[in-house]
Amino acid sequence: MGLDGSRRWPWPIYALCCGPADVLVPSVEISRGTLTKSDISTIHAVLKTNYPQPIVKSDTTILRQYGFIEIEEGAEVRVCGVNNDEENEFVATSACRCRALYDPEDEEWVNFIVPGHGARKSKLGSGNVRFIPDCGNSYFRFKRLSGSLTIKYVTFQSPKVLTDLLALVTSGLRSLTLCGDAEDPATTAIHVDLCALATACPELQYLYVSEMNVVISSHDDALCRWSIKTLCLHEHSGSLSDLTRCLRTSTLRMARQLVILEVTARRHGYDEAEVNELKTHDGEFLPVTMVKFPTTSKAAMISVVLSASSSATKPIHRLDAYMLSLIFVFASTPEQRSVVYWCRQFKPRAE
Repeated sequence: MGLDGSRRWPWPIYALCCGPADVLVPSVEISRGTLTKSDISTIHAVLKTNYPQPIVKSDTTILRQYGFIEIEEGAEVRVCGVNNDEENEFVATSACRCRALYDPEDEEWVNFIVPGHGARKSKLGSGNVRFIPDCGNSYFRFKRLSGSLTIKYVTFQSPKVLTDLLALVTSGLRSLTLCGDAEDPATTAIHVDLCALATACPELQYLYVSEMNVVISSHDDALCRWSIKTLCLHEHSGSLSDLTRCLRTSTLRMARQLVILEVTARRHGYDEAEVNELKTHDGEFLPVTMVKFPTTSKAAMISVVLSASSSATKPIHRLDAYMLSLIFVFASTPEQRSVVYWCRQFKPRAE
């Protein structure tokens, strides 16, 4: 989805996070637009009110109310756009309940959301349309993105608004792709802190970052627990030594579980010694299972142990469940780390 204009964030967030609980969106791609601190406040209000056009700053003397409207089956409902245009009547083929906002300044009209048709207004008082306000302590559960999220060519006001967005709308996210615009200095100047990402997306398995600077501010608890498996940095200009330090620090799960690390440098490249130090981690065997011990082999071995008589004295008959599990783990094929570094070399044009 492209995000442009004043409604670039509220409506998509409402559609993705405030819809029916049984409708899950496995993959989302957001492109273009900007993300500011004000947008984050609006997104927070959307999730809190369960309404795509929340009143972020309102006059406290005007008692606007969120709630629902109930429309009876067969009711003739007069509706119009939020700007009092496109006035129409329709007949409800079945009873329905829509999210609504009542503004006393509109007197007998109420704003409500029609799935697939956007924001509408309906006239109250006919008996067929009834507004039911939220109770004072209403709390709305909303869905969070947990599959794959791609954000391309979005201009971020600051690195914090990116992590704030991820913390608000994702939970258990597995894959994240961030692509900056090489022609936009504001985007390429953004620093993506892996510590902040580890806090916002602790269950992330795949991370691809292009045209953005990746930094590691500290080895905090979130980074220590981060179980990232694949890390791809395209057109990277951050420090390679930070990445190398992560791979040799045993307290970080990344050092034990990062399977794929790919780094494509920007035009200048890196010092050869720094690159060679990073490449020393290529081919390392990790304490992570790639191919488990075959189930048929496990069954055969367990069968041999269980078929023995209790009086047997052979060593194999002394194997218990704990010893068998150790053998199965030892016999599994471990993961082997892949570290790939590549730098594009630009040759000057021949005159």
